[in-house]
Amino acid sequence: MPHRKTQHGEALQTPLAVEFLIIGGGIAGLATAIALRRVGHHLLTDVGQVSGGVRLCPIMNGILNSWGLGPKLAEVSLKSEYVTVLQYHSGEIFGKHHWEHELVEEAGGSFIVMHYADFHALLTQHALSLGAQIRYNAHVIEVDIENAPEGKEASVVLPCGEVLHADVVIGADGPFSIVRNTILDGKCPNRGIPMGLLLWNTTVSLQKMRADPDLAWFVDQPPTLFQHFGDTHAVISYPVGGKEEFAMHIYTPDDGSLDDRGSWKKQVPVTNLQKAMGACEPRLMKLASFAAPPSCLKVFETTDLEDWVHDEAPLLLVGEAAHSIPAGSTSATSTALEDAVCLAELFCHLHHKDQTTMLLDAFQEIRQPRCKSVHAFESYNLRYMSMPAGPEQEARDAAMKLAYDQGKGALDGDEAYGEVLQMFAYDPEDAASDWWVQWGLLNERSKGRDVGYDIDVIIAEAEVSE
Repeated sequence: MPHRKTQHGEALQTPLAVEFLIIGGGIAGLATAIALRRVGHHLLTDVGQVSGGVRLCPIMNGILNSWGLGPKLAEVSLKSEYVTVLQYHSGEIFGKHHWEHELVEEAGGSFIVMHYADFHALLTQHALSLGAQIRYNAHVIEVDIENAPEGKEASVVLPCGEVLHADVVIGADGPFSIVRNTILDGKCPNRGIPMGLLLWNTTVSLQKMRADPDLAWFVDQPPTLFQHFGDTHAVISYPVGGKEEFAMHIYTPDDGSLDDRGSWKKQVPVTNLQKAMGACEPRLMKLASFAAPPSCLKVFETTDLEDWVHDEAPLLLVGEAAHSIPAGSTSATSTALEDAVCLAELFCHLHHKDQTTMLLDAFQEIRQPRCKSVHAFESYNLRYMSMPAGPEQEARDAAMKLAYDQGKGALDGDEAYGEVLQMFAYDPEDAASDWWVQWGLLNERSKGRDVGYDIDVIIAEAEVSE
């Protein structure tokens, strides 16, 4: 399916620009602001920030390049060439696996890693450069769908009493979203089923690692992801560009010490992390001793949220507010970017304000199955990495070792790795374009509207491209 782009690669502008108000200034909120500004809509959002590492799969890297962020992205990120799998308790290498070059090229980018703060700053500056308005420390205390002024559909209230109005309000404000609370009429579901794990998120100075003979090995490897598989423990770690740090996502058994809310921003003592890590290879414990104070969250297998869109008002959920992926997962950031791309592709077709509900519903229809499959995979992958000791764990380790000894990739033939490849190849813009051709155009034509496209030509082009 051909994308609606100009010959120079810019996004085509929406025929009707409306005002979006995004609550939440993390990656989901900023990416949504950028994507909608690129097609001409007006944006107001707020900003927040945390530390740690970010992983992006190839298709998202390709999209960021199409946004014009390639050169700046290259300054703060590293390309991950392969994954190295190690045993958590002994440090023994189970194997290495190079990413599939053909898939990476097909997806339009490489698997990249960077510091969250660098990525957040990059998106913030790009959103501003495109004309998005950003309000800092603008905490929303109420979403009002009944008292918006004429010409607007919803309002939000700030603690100071200021009221902001918009045509569409988007909740990108995480799992405790005030927008979600409004959509569900205060009947928010619980966080889901605890997976029995805690996630510790931290970074280590690469300078300190280079100076230590035991840790220099992690730095001397070509840019790679390290995955430690252990008995109810697991670690994902990697160097990040820009800030010269080594990001670590450490999973340990849930000891019941945390409540369900948790926070990426709240830091806890490093000694808490060291105690939770238990018996592990000495290099991991040394890395923990050098680490910055970590954040710690309880990991949930979340329940599916049935409604992402309000029944009577233009309120929409994106990112973690709509579909929480298990904390620290590879896809957590990528799915937020996918949301942004899909939503913008749909709303670049806005000709009449009465299309808004249809396009919001279309977003949910397109994105829910995708996010459900990603969630299922990430939950499986986390359990696979932290599998308790026993016959299944022994079979897993033996299969990876055998592949490594035979000169194969550690994940060759693994069913889960096939799902990884499928996830990498997903294109949210294509999904939205396909929906518009199959349903959106026909719906508008059924109303006797001329939306500026020749349906027969578009379908013909789609068939040729396939």
